[in-house]
Amino acid sequence: MHPALSRLLSRVMVAFVPAILLLLVASAAVWGETGIVARQQLADRLKSETEALAAIDRENARLLRELDLLGSDPLLVERAAAEEIGWARKGTTIYRFEDPRPAR
Repeated sequence: MHPALSRLLSRVMVAFVPAILLLLVASAAVWGETGIVARQQLADRLKSETEALAAIDRENARLLRELDLLGSDPLLVERAAAEEIGWARKGTTIYRFEDPRPAR
C-alpha cells in the first residue's frame, strides 16, 4: 500500500472509529433497554400503578369501615341483605325503583 494512502486511512480510522463508537454508546444510553426513554416509560407506569394502588387502598378502607358497621348493627345487616339480594323478613314489603336515566 502506498504510504500516503496508509496515512490517510490511519487518520480516517482515528477520526471516525471513536465517533462511531461514541454514537453507538449515546444511542444505547437514550434508546437502549435501560436507556432514558425506557426509564421514563417505567417512571410513568410506576406513577400510574401507584395511583391505582392508592384508589384500591381507599376502596379497601371504605369496605372495612362498612364491614365494621355491619358487624355491629343488625339493622344495617338486614338493610344490606334487602338491598343486595332482595331478602326480607316474612311479611315485609320491598319496593324497587328503576333508575330513569339510561345505563352507560
